[in-house]
Amino acid sequence: MDDMIEKEKAGRIHTLASSVIDQIAAGEIIERPAFALKEILENSLDAGADRIIIKLEESGKKLIEISDNGYGMTEEEMFLAVKRHTTSKIYDLSDLSSLSSFGFRGEALASIASVSLMTVISRIAKEDSGYIIRLDAGKITEGRTEVRSPGTTIRIEQLFFNTPARLKFLKSDRTELSYIMREIEKIVIAFPHIKLQVMHNDKMVLDLHPQESLLSRLLEVWSAEVKDNLFPIDHDVNGKTLCQFNGFLGLPDYTFKDNRKFFLYLNKRPIESRLILAAIKQGLGLESSEYPAGAFFMHLDLNDVDINVHPRKTQVEFYKRDMLFREIVRAIRKEIGRSLQPSLKTRDVSYTQSETFSPFSRTLSRAEVFEDNALFDAEKIEDKIKNNLVQLDLWQLHDSYILTATHGGLLIIDQHNAHERVIYEDIEKKLKSKKITSQRIVFPLMIEVEPEMVARLDELKDLLSEIGFEIKVFGERMIVVDAVPEIDGESFSQESIKEILEDIDPKTRREELRKKVIATVSCKAAIKAGKKMELVEMNNLVDKLFACKEPNFCPHGRPIFIKFPLHELEKLLGRR
Repeated sequence: MDDMIEKEKAGRIHTLASSVIDQIAAGEIIERPAFALKEILENSLDAGADRIIIKLEESGKKLIEISDNGYGMTEEEMFLAVKRHTTSKIYDLSDLSSLSSFGFRGEALASIASVSLMTVISRIAKEDSGYIIRLDAGKITEGRTEVRSPGTTIRIEQLFFNTPARLKFLKSDRTELSYIMREIEKIVIAFPHIKLQVMHNDKMVLDLHPQESLLSRLLEVWSAEVKDNLFPIDHDVNGKTLCQFNGFLGLPDYTFKDNRKFFLYLNKRPIESRLILAAIKQGLGLESSEYPAGAFFMHLDLNDVDINVHPRKTQVEFYKRDMLFREIVRAIRKEIGRSLQPSLKTRDVSYTQSETFSPFSRTLSRAEVFEDNALFDAEKIEDKIKNNLVQLDLWQLHDSYILTATHGGLLIIDQHNAHERVIYEDIEKKLKSKKITSQRIVFPLMIEVEPEMVARLDELKDLLSEIGFEIKVFGERMIVVDAVPEIDGESFSQESIKEILEDIDPKTRREELRKKVIATVSCKAAIKAGKKMELVEMNNLVDKLFACKEPNFCPHGRPIFIKFPLHELEKLLGRR
């Protein structure tokens, strides 16, 4: 009977307690320490701050403290700021569709306070002293005057202490720190004039000085190496100030496997948009798996945008989608045309393909490659090269492609893709037989990386060790490479190892991740396009390629060779 009463009671409609409502709101906005920091940091900028100090402990799980020199809050405003539905920016419903600031004091404070121990200290310039209030799970426990300089300090301790389920799903300290640094990067790139310091566990991990330009800030946050790989964007749509694009983007051959070096802004607010990213990729002529580098700023009339489709306002909806897509593609192609010098190699962003013949129309089997040329008999090739007798008639085109005539036409092999496939299958074979070996580096490579990469390495060190890498973490931003896989290919450099780590996404399933890492290692070790090969080297590569299980495509899915039938060549030359 008691069970029935309890079930009936549980099914009745009732009003949630305020504390439950606050925790639900916190769950929508504050998923991890990085998002709590983001909300407070944006409040500092809305308050006009240009000097910000951030202190963290245990990647924000134990402590997030942000101090600024903004215009501060009065005692009355402070008590309002930590209550739900209080704001300094919205007065009526129409303001929701035209909000141009990041947020407003109190927008997220109540939600954060409900799942933490919070201290707020603030002072406005015209007052002689400030005020401090303390909250425990959203309830004010103390309020008194406090001596401090003008500005605000918000201290968040023991985040999620009363929501253990949320705390349970947080990642390692390194990973959570990488999320925090990503949010900070978004802010400091958009506001190069601010001075910002980040302390983590009493160690300085970021010290940024005021910069006069966006480019200076990008070089400060990333490194000087990006300078030669970026070009400027400065475009007004039909001369209208309410539709402008500016910033810097990476050249078409300076790409990444994810979006960690790409930042998108709407009226200086960081956002995410598949539509805009697709337009930028099309303008640069990138593949779907490639991501650009840079910071792209859009300045639009807010009447043309819906900013209320996501709790954190990171995703927006554009009303003039087609126009915006078209103008972004046009702007990028115009600006890149101005920036690129004739000596730079750029990819074609368009191509023409015969309607009647496509060399990629289907996968060619090994037998089909060999069937019309006795020279392409696997056993004969192996015997000839082993005995150094007769070599295949091969030619190298533009130091990138290997050509050979067959009885039925022409075979063109991409030397990089071919070598990539050979290395990939060799590593796979050695891993299965547990015969993978490492090659120690005489002078270990010391590589400076971003904190998020250190976090990524920490989660994947076992997998990298299995493949043959020996990599150690040395501080917050440094790794040391003592050994690399012993591979018949190009030597590993600091840059190639860095690119291998950048290509890794720990969220991928283990088996898929393993294949992706091997594919990336193979790519970096393979012969590059533009490298001249001797005839014996080309013969050796062709021999190994057609001994592979999958000689048609490289590990990333690109075709390795194309076969032009003789009758198609005759058609093109008007003989048929």
